Amino acid sequence: MLEKRQTKRLAIIIIYIFIFSLIASLFYWIFRPSPTCHDGKKNQGEEEIDCGGPCKACPVVIKAKDLEIEKQRFINSSPKMYDVAIKIKNPNEQYGAKSFRYNVKLLDANNKVLVSRSGYSFILPREEKYLIETNLKIKNDYLPHKMKVTFENYDWKEFTQYNEKPQLNVYQKRYEKVNSPEVFGAVYGLVKNDSPFDFNSVIVKVVLKNKAGDILAVNSTQMNTLTAGEERDFRLIWPRSFPGNVFKIEVEPEANVYDSLNFTKKYLPHQKFQNYENENWN
Repeated sequence: MLEKRQTKRLAIIIIYIFIFSLIASLFYWIFRPSPTCHDGKKNQGEEEIDCGGPCKACPVVIKAKDLEIEKQRFINSSPKMYDVAIKIKNPNEQYGAKSFRYNVKLLDANNKVLVSRSGYSFILPREEKYLIETNLKIKNDYLPHKMKVTFENYDWKEFTQYNEKPQLNVYQKRYEKVNSPEVFGAVYGLVKNDSPFDFNSVIVKVVLKNKAGDILAVNSTQMNTLTAGEERDFRLIWPRSFPGNVFKIEVEPEANVYDSLNFTKKYLPHQKFQNYENENWN
């Protein structure tokens, strides 16, 4: 008899649990929140959590190769002061970096950091260019033995309809040894903007090399508001002497095309140019 009562009681409990679960499920389905693009769940046909399908497009994951260093050199420009030049290459066919951070360290023979500097730059697909830093000051009497360069914080962008980089051409470049108390040598030249854009800022980098191709000296300057078709003279000086004879002058003008405020469309209506947001200015 006792066993029958216990069995009956267990059956009643199971029925109550079933009814409660049924009611709870019913309430959930009636009052459950509608799926959204911010609920942290992959639902409503989304490709990934809260993106794709009815939500905003999922971010494109770009798998680009890191920048390559082709050449690097530090130069003693004055007592305890050094300039550095780093020739870099972007091996990617379609990807350029809207921005990346570079870190430069001069080390002694025991790998102790004597001076360091960081900066930001950009690079186009397949582009080769120089990074130049001047006046790195070493505070003690140690001499740098080597240089270490690293890159980080790449902001890669895909160029699907990119034509070519801005046509900034250099003419009449020459080097002159001055030998005055204030100036040892100077480079002169002319930059012409052969692109259909007015650039608010153009950086002109100069690298001097000897006959063997070794870098002797570096410098850079900035031109403001270089309009389409305009020619502009430049002059860069070196106050102190550097060893060796200048055999080759490399002049590298560049304009940041990732900065939409740096250029304005001019007179060629059929020219296409893609800025950093992958938009065409037709």
